[in-house]
Order: sequence, then C-alpha cells, then structure tokens
Amino acid sequence: MCRYTISTYTYNYYVDMEEGEKEKLSDFLYDYLEALNAYYGSRDYEYALEKIDDVLEEREDLSFAWYLRGVILFNSEKFEESRESYERAIELNEDNPIFLYALANTLEANEDYKEAYRVSGKVKELVPLINHEQDWYGLGVHNNNLYGWLAGQQEQDGGEE
Repeated sequence: MCRYTISTYTYNYYVDMEEGEKEKLSDFLYDYLEALNAYYGSRDYEYALEKIDDVLEEREDLSFAWYLRGVILFNSEKFEESRESYERAIELNEDNPIFLYALANTLEANEDYKEAYRVSGKVKELVPLINHEQDWYGLGVHNNNLYGWLAGQQEQDGGEE
C-alpha cells in the first residue's frame, strides 16, 4: 500500500472523529492533526499556522512539521518565511527531495533563480525523471519542468548553468 493511501486514511479518520474522541488525544497530536485539517481541509491558513507553531514549540526537531509550516506560508504568499521553514526542515532531513523541491519553488517565487537552479539540480540528482514505483506525486517530472525553466532563466540572465 502506498503512503498516500495511508495518509489519506489517517486524515479521513481524524476528520470523522467525534469531538469527544478528539478531546482524548494529547495536545501535541491534536494540534498536529488540527494543523493538517485546517490546511488541507478548510484552507484556514492562519489557524493552520497557529497549530503547527504550537507543535513546533513543543518539538522543534520535526522536519515534516517545518515542511508543513513552509507549505502553509508559501500558500499564504509569505515566501521569505516559507523559505526559512523549508531550510529548517532540510537542516533536519537534508536529502529529502520533497523539502528541497519546495525550497526551489520558494526561491523561484523570491526570484532567486540561481539558488533555485542549484537546489533543483540537487533534487534532479536524488529523484529520477520517471519512477512510477516510488515517485507517486510526480516530483521528478515537476522538478524537471522547474529545472528546465530555471536553466532558461540562467541563460537570459547571463548566468552559468
């Protein structure tokens, strides 16, 4: 079974829980699941950020919590703060291609094309272009598109590839 199915099941399980059941969860787990639900479910970015910050206040060693914080901030168009969150996630889990791809996208949004190109190149080294067995989200294809666009940007700016 792929991770997406498991995470979708887990997410749906939480959404379907009665309030009384949710109250039995630890504050930490409740906050983490609330952040996920607020971001992916209701798209309440402000509440999602509040909840993921509560999680990180208790455990700042969680790379995926930092990643989620970056995703929330990116979609709130707070690109500089998003970059900082992704960089923290990468400090904790340096070869995670999802974190690196998110950082490359954020750098591109900040118009730091040279650094985005470098980071996207690292993703390209980690994830093959097509790998349907392990790359369920198409990260290799999406990154290849970004990398190609950034290469063109490098040429326009007179920078080196």
